[in-house]
Amino acid sequence: MFLAANNTGILSATPAERRGAASGLLGLSRNLGLVTGASVLAALFAAASGVAEVAQASPEALTSALRVTFLATAALLVAATLLAVATGHRTSKSRRAMPQATAR
Repeated sequence: MFLAANNTGILSATPAERRGAASGLLGLSRNLGLVTGASVLAALFAAASGVAEVAQASPEALTSALRVTFLATAALLVAATLLAVATGHRTSKSRRAMPQATAR
């Protein structure tokens, strides 16, 4: 649900001659975010398990590591939501104030 609306919002605000580059940057940033997020959360899980080899961790250590990972993810989601709400309101106001582009 989010990706289609996000892409539409970004690309509709982009001049026609730059939409290809904007679309490429959207894809790049999405992929970088996915790879970085998965790597960071995997590293956090491994560190929170408290052992050098996660396969050797006890079920309690794995449960604790999973709890830490989910709490960190939840905190990041709350921060991202607050940031989106704070900047979304400002963006909506500035978008209404901008004159509409004329068709060529």
